[in-house]
Amino acid sequence: MINSHIYLTQTHVNKDILQRQIVYCFYEHSTFQLAGKDITLVAQNVLDKKFDSLINTQQVILMNFSSKSDYRDTILSLYKSYKFPTVVFLGNLNQYSTQLQEGMLRILEEPPYNLFIVLFAHNHQEILPTILSRSQLYLIPNNQVIKILDMSLSEKVKKKLPSPGESAQKIMLSKFDYNEIKDFSKLEREEIDFWLWQVGAYLTEYYKQRPQESIGLGIKKLLESQKLNNENSLKKFVFANLSL
Repeated sequence: MINSHIYLTQTHVNKDILQRQIVYCFYEHSTFQLAGKDITLVAQNVLDKKFDSLINTQQVILMNFSSKSDYRDTILSLYKSYKFPTVVFLGNLNQYSTQLQEGMLRILEEPPYNLFIVLFAHNHQEILPTILSRSQLYLIPNNQVIKILDMSLSEKVKKKLPSPGESAQKIMLSKFDYNEIKDFSKLEREEIDFWLWQVGAYLTEYYKQRPQESIGLGIKKLLESQKLNNENSLKKFVFANLSL
């Protein structure tokens, strides 16, 4: 039985809400699979009550590796006896170095009985193959991702970057002008990443409705720009690629 579970969030979401949904799904439905169960319809006060009660009884543990030096002690602290099924959240893989991810391998492969480990990542590319082989993956459906987006990040993006819907249409028509963006130096990588995901969501939806070559080329440009951003290429190049 696999006790390690990784949720592919696709973009920046409100992890606090997502953790509550996962916990409710596991303890009420005995599954980590969110797809097919629209947990977003469950009242927030119900999710909060369940989550808080399990935090108080230490059946839900929240952990995060703030630095490379403390992760070994954090992982070692998990090796103990668990009387009841316990869910531990170990944070976001996209924030962890290769060395830190490698340090998780043993706990992922041989966790204590009754301990269930949950991690987050945006996509497969952020996860070491050795971790993938030890974990069950869950892709959070788009309709659920949209309901739990990181709204504070969304507001920042709205102020700094053009409308993702309009930008998607311009990219399809090869009319996107990266010069509309006034100051690349003020953009954070996660803000660019979030905006690119939004544009990609529009392009994907357009392609489902009308699978045209121009839309497919737009999606290809979008994926290339995401790769450039992940590689820390010049921010101007990330957007200029969408204008090609």
